[in-house]
Amino acid sequence: MKKQLIIFYIILTVCFVSCKVGNDPESVVYVYREPVPRGDGWETSTLTAQGIDVSSITQMIVKVKENTFKNIHGILIIRNENLVLEEYFPGDAFLGGYTNYDRDVLHYQASCTKSFTSALVGIAFDQGFIIDLNTKLYTFFPGYPDIDWNNLKQDITLKHLLTMSAGLDWDEHTYSYFDPRNPHNRMYNSPDPIKFLLEFPIANEPGTTFLYNSGLSILLGAIIRNTTSLYANQWAEQYLFAPLGIEEYQWEVIANGTIQTGGGLRLRPRDMAKFGQLYLNGGTWKGIRIVSRSWVEESVKKHIDASSRMGYGFQWWTEQHRWNGQIIGSFSARGWGGQRISVFPDLALVVVFTGGNYYTGADPALTMLEQYILPAVY
Repeated sequence: MKKQLIIFYIILTVCFVSCKVGNDPESVVYVYREPVPRGDGWETSTLTAQGIDVSSITQMIVKVKENTFKNIHGILIIRNENLVLEEYFPGDAFLGGYTNYDRDVLHYQASCTKSFTSALVGIAFDQGFIIDLNTKLYTFFPGYPDIDWNNLKQDITLKHLLTMSAGLDWDEHTYSYFDPRNPHNRMYNSPDPIKFLLEFPIANEPGTTFLYNSGLSILLGAIIRNTTSLYANQWAEQYLFAPLGIEEYQWEVIANGTIQTGGGLRLRPRDMAKFGQLYLNGGTWKGIRIVSRSWVEESVKKHIDASSRMGYGFQWWTEQHRWNGQIIGSFSARGWGGQRISVFPDLALVVVFTGGNYYTGADPALTMLEQYILPAVY
C-alpha cells in the first residue's frame, strides 16, 4: 500500500509540473514562416524581405497565443503587395460555435461590410447609374410615396448616407443589438426594413453631425438596387468580387429581400486583404481598374469628425498614428468583434484582423498595430 501511494504521488507531481509548464506563457513558442502560395492572386514573401522586423511580430503572435490579446482569429500583413504574415487561431464564432479558423473559413465581417458597400456605390457612380452624390434621398425611393419628407428629412442626400451624417434620431449603441429598444434590432425584424428606415424620425440637420447608423448602409444597398436593377450582392459578384478573384462569400438577406449591406458579409481573410490592397492601389488590382481613383480618394479622406481621434469618409474610418518620429495616416474598414482592414498608404502596408470580441468590449487591434506592427516596419 505504501509503495502504491508513493507511485501515486510521483504521478500527481509529474502531472502538476507538466500542466504548469504547458500553461506557462514562457513556454509558448512561435516560429515565423512565410505564408503558403495558393494561386489566389497573392504573391508571398518574408517579413524580412519586405522590411518588417521578425522579432517584434513574433512577440505579438506569442501574446496572442498566450491569450494576452484575447479572441483573435486571424492576422494578415501585406507589404509592397506581398502577403508576408498569415496566422490563424481557434475561437468562438459569431452567435457561438468553436471554430478552428484557417485561411479557408469564411469570417463574419460585421461592419467591415459597410466599406464594401461604399465601393459598390462608387462603381455605380463610375458607370453613370448614380449621377450626383448630392441627389436627395427621396428621389431614389419612388416606390414609397407615403413617406412624410418633412423640412429636414427632405434635405438628406446620398452623401449624407455615405458619411453617417443623415441626422436621423438613431441610437445603435446604448442597447444590445438583440434588444428591441435598439433601432437596429427593430429595423432588422421589420417586415420592410427600407420603409422602417425611411419613416424613422430625424433629429439633426443633415450634414452637421456624425452619428453611427447601420441603417444608412442598408439604404445604400437599396439605392444600388434601385439604380442598377441588380441587388447589391449581384452587383458585387459581377463588378467587385469577380475582378478581385473572390470566389467564395456569403451575404445575408433580411426581410423583404433586403441585402444586409450594413453588416451581413462573410469572406475569407485573404479576400479581405485583397479589398484593402485594392484601395491602397487607388482602385486597381493586378493592373485592372475596378473602381475609379477619384472615388477611392474621396472615400478614404475625412469628411466629418467621428471622435477626437477618428474621422469618417465614405463608410471608411480615418486615423493618424506615430511612426518613426512622424505622423502618418491610415484608413480602415472596421466591424464588431474586432474585424479590421487597416491601410497605411505611406508604408505600402495592409493589415487584416479577424476576431471574436463580440461581447467583451475589447478591441486589441489598435494596440497590436501601434505597439508591435508599425514599430516593426522599416
